[in-house]
Amino acid sequence: MTQAQQLTRDEMRTKLLGRHQIDAKLITVFGVSVELRAPTLDEIVGNEKDVEKDSKQRATEMIIKYSYVPGTNERVFEDTDHAAILQWPFCKDLLDLQSQAGHRGILKYATQR
Repeated sequence: MTQAQQLTRDEMRTKLLGRHQIDAKLITVFGVSVELRAPTLDEIVGNEKDVEKDSKQRATEMIIKYSYVPGTNERVFEDTDHAAILQWPFCKDLLDLQSQAGHRGILKYATQR
């Protein structure tokens, strides 16, 4: 018998609907450690106005929304940092950021909507 079969419905609901740790990974961008967090389901599917944004705006917004000062709930970037982020040089650090964000479904989802 598996664990799922041994749990009652109430026990399953408690485990499934309780708080879950958000997936996060430390990455280095231009020599600075940044904690990149995965979005919640609500953040991915709940924002219909994102459809109207262009891919550059969606990509920079995902970097802004999901980059945190490591070990805190403080975002690294401000909502007004789009233009500055778009001026970053296209280099290994940016590719690593894109790869990690894509791995977590952040940028991949944002740019395919």
